[in-house]
Amino acid sequence: MLFSSLPSISTLLQSPVLSDLQHTFAVRIARDVVAEARKSIQNGENISPDWDRALLEKRQELKQPKLRRVINATGVVVHTNLGRAPLPTEVLNQLTTVMGGYSNLEFELSSGKRGGRLRGIAEKICYLTNAEDAIVVNNNAAATMLAVSAIASGARVVVSRGELVEIGGSFRIPEVIETGGAILKEVGTTNRTRASDYAAAVTADTNAFLRVHSSNFRIVGFTERPSRSELARVARDKDVVLIEDLGSGLLANAPKIPQSKRLEEEESIRKALKDGVDVLTFSGDKLLGGVQAGFIVGKKKWVQACRRHPLYRALRLGKLNLAALELTLQMYIEGRAHDLPVWQSLEHSAAHCQREAEQIRQALGDGSVESANSYSGGGALPEQAIPTYIYKLNVSRPNQIAKMMRLADPPIVVRIQDDSICIDPRTLLHGERDLVIACLRRVLGH
Repeated sequence: MLFSSLPSISTLLQSPVLSDLQHTFAVRIARDVVAEARKSIQNGENISPDWDRALLEKRQELKQPKLRRVINATGVVVHTNLGRAPLPTEVLNQLTTVMGGYSNLEFELSSGKRGGRLRGIAEKICYLTNAEDAIVVNNNAAATMLAVSAIASGARVVVSRGELVEIGGSFRIPEVIETGGAILKEVGTTNRTRASDYAAAVTADTNAFLRVHSSNFRIVGFTERPSRSELARVARDKDVVLIEDLGSGLLANAPKIPQSKRLEEEESIRKALKDGVDVLTFSGDKLLGGVQAGFIVGKKKWVQACRRHPLYRALRLGKLNLAALELTLQMYIEGRAHDLPVWQSLEHSAAHCQREAEQIRQALGDGSVESANSYSGGGALPEQAIPTYIYKLNVSRPNQIAKMMRLADPPIVVRIQDDSICIDPRTLLHGERDLVIACLRRVLGH
């Protein structure tokens, strides 16, 4: 009986809600509304007779892009689920200029002949890192797989058992090596591996050592790992290539955070190459502060082997990311890395975060300001906290309030701690504090 009460598609198409839409899109909306109502009846649920409202909600849902701007109030700076590094305004402006028309992606303006798409990237990244050569692909997982495939396909790659990691998206080092056509040779133990273990594992069919950054975890206690320079000496003595997946990657100097010296020691690309790494891979959208990309830098012989490999064309970057990366690298060349949003967030002092949190508390007239910890995210210093202050609001239904904030416009992602809504100002960009205040007022009914 309830099914017979459902309106026909032609009836719904007469609604003023759909009157200004192209016919096929209007039909899609009407059919979806009827299909959802039918499903609700089948599930024993009541349906609303307000069809105009149902059509309007479905229209807004279908017109709303799935990929949207989000306000990050979590305190995790390089937040993988929230798109990692925000881009500075000047990069966004450059993208509008370049993408709004044709570009000289593979065209040499001076000669009028075909040119290479990496010329704006390779020169800059080599200048910044002292690498002999460089290419860039669509992410660091792709870069690592391409390097292994180009250098060691059909041969053995030696990796410490303590570095056979899995990171987000089921990216597993053993599977990367296998997919790249190489043969994995494990050495050492989970917590202790020595340079001598690598040396003893080399046979006639061994082409490379692979050193992997631990990224989002750390082994502590009774541990041992050969230094990069030790491993480089063994690689030279055994005539094998030393490849390192550096993960987040830091061009040279680190942002001014409490652990900056350690960050430079572990993740400086320039230092890694100086220590003797032959081929280095790292991300473009983490500590670098740019768009998603995977760099391969190092000795020209091996970088060119990656460039000639058939996989390279399948993994190479398009004009959008190339344009954004080139200008991001130019900011480093000009000494303006501190203008990148990721660096600005990392370098905010605890006192700055306290002042911002206090502004939120005063505006709402409720809640508290408390000391807490932020995190860099993106696999850099996974267990090291950055001191901050948060705005904390105790509410009876924190999960429901957090959901309402996620469904706001723009969506706001907070963290829930001690049954409270917590806002960490460290990851709020310019102008976002007031948007957070306005959203909280709405959802709390102020």
